[in-house]
Amino acid sequence: MLEKAKQRLKSEKLSYPSGDSAKDYYQQALVIAPDNPEARKGLQQVADRYAALARQSLSKQRKMKAERYITQGLAVAPGHEGLKLQRDLRNGRQQQSTSPNKVEDIFDRLNPGD
Repeated sequence: MLEKAKQRLKSEKLSYPSGDSAKDYYQQALVIAPDNPEARKGLQQVADRYAALARQSLSKQRKMKAERYITQGLAVAPGHEGLKLQRDLRNGRQQQSTSPNKVEDIFDRLNPGD
């Protein structure tokens, strides 16, 4: 099951097709073994990939596509800080300030524990 999940992740089948995606296989592995670290890490990687795709879309001014990636990623990992930050930026809730304190705050949100 985890091998299929890795294959789907590698081939960018993150959440689709339903029932045969990286997300589905990692979630199935967690049903069998809720503390499986490899499955948890895999779901994090799926969310990380959605975050990267959202960033790429935003940089190309493809806002609707970015919003879909953010939504899909948060469905996989609701607490993903990078996706939450992108959602906030996309929704215009983040201040436009680039003061050193603001930059540090953003860095801390994206890199917890560093």
